[in-house]
Amino acid sequence: MSEQFSLPDSMSLQAALDFSNDQMAKAHLSWNVLQGAMDLDAEFAFPDTAYRVASGWRNFPLDAFLPHENLGILSLSLSAKGRGLDPFSSQTEADISLHVDTVDYGGYPFRDFLLAATLDSGNVTSHIGCGDSAVQMDLQLAGRLTPSEYAARLTGRIKQLDLKTARLMEDSLTFSASVDIEAWVNDKMEGSVKSSFDEVALYLSDMESRFDHIVVTADMLQDSLDARVDFPGIQVAFSAPSGLDSLLAHVTECMDILQ
Repeated sequence: MSEQFSLPDSMSLQAALDFSNDQMAKAHLSWNVLQGAMDLDAEFAFPDTAYRVASGWRNFPLDAFLPHENLGILSLSLSAKGRGLDPFSSQTEADISLHVDTVDYGGYPFRDFLLAATLDSGNVTSHIGCGDSAVQMDLQLAGRLTPSEYAARLTGRIKQLDLKTARLMEDSLTFSASVDIEAWVNDKMEGSVKSSFDEVALYLSDMESRFDHIVVTADMLQDSLDARVDFPGIQVAFSAPSGLDSLLAHVTECMDILQ
């Protein structure tokens, strides 16, 4: 095996597949790895492409397969049901629920992550939540999918994002804010993003900064990029007439010069 991927010393796999009169397929998978396990049950009806999936992961050792990715134990439950496979079709329906009990990353056990999403006639609604001591948030997503354009709005509050407790950085850094982000993109890769952050609190080591309102906007049209950041009393704007690739190339050149 490569250095990036390995196989554990002990695991077992059981699978069953059943077809009923060429109308429906049912599958069951049970995978035991060391002290962890994963179970999967799925059904698919061919005439109307209706499906149902349920999966549970209990103390599954991700590090047994990816020893160099700072991953550890994963426990979660997933359920999904729907009809249709084309997300841009007005006939497609989907209902997904994901609850991550715990996932170890970098030696820290992130807990209690929730994602619930529905898709109906091109309309997307979702709830994203986390009750971990380092990451606490309650966000709602609403969007619209069409073959030519996708639009979405994310609102809610990031109650706490503590990067030091989560072991994502050594220095103390904590962030909290109310969030309102609107974005759209079309099939020509033109798009716009407007992000508003209210009641922003930022704690870095012994320094504390608070902002009533911060707005970040960006527009990418016809291979051009314009962006602006508005702080209370301060406005920063920049433009890249040749688009995002040109901007990134200039940033890389500047970084090379500074180094």
